[in-house]
Amino acid sequence: MSKLPTAREYMAKCTFAIHPEEDIFGAIDIMVYRGLPAIPVVDEQDRLVGILTDKDCLRIVSYMVYEGYPDGLHTGAVADYMSPVKATLEPHMDIFLVAGIFLKTQFVTLPVLEEGKIVGVISRRDILRGILSWQRRERIAEVHDREAFEQTQKRPTSIEQMQKVLGAHKREQAAEVFRQSRKS
Repeated sequence: MSKLPTAREYMAKCTFAIHPEEDIFGAIDIMVYRGLPAIPVVDEQDRLVGILTDKDCLRIVSYMVYEGYPDGLHTGAVADYMSPVKATLEPHMDIFLVAGIFLKTQFVTLPVLEEGKIVGVISRRDILRGILSWQRRERIAEVHDREAFEQTQKRPTSIEQMQKVLGAHKREQAAEVFRQSRKS
């Protein structure tokens, strides 16, 4: 099995975040314009204090309908609508561990922190993409290993061929090749 891919390999680098005191409709504009399901919310020291999701933004419409704001949509600061951070990730975490964390939360996007600072965000779709890519690489490696093994099952007739057998296999596999060649 090959090295497992990490969150760093599949996260989107976080090039911006919003502050809790920013206007909620300005934040919604950013989310819609950039096609984001969520935006990290950071304080003045760039520490993560929350996350604003598209679901959080839908609460504004809900308030308008059910609380009765006849003058139009209710406005406010991002802090009035953002969600608390329930889980964070680190860049070195493998994607299977990250998938498990996603299963414990309702968020579709999670922040990735390094030394307490946000360095990226990763979505469920990013994790699925990573798992598929890893699985394809594993299948290709498995086929390659099987083909190499079958090629070296033939009795080696020279030192060069013996070196190839030893180089292409783990110790136990190489021993089996030589045991089989003695029987032939």
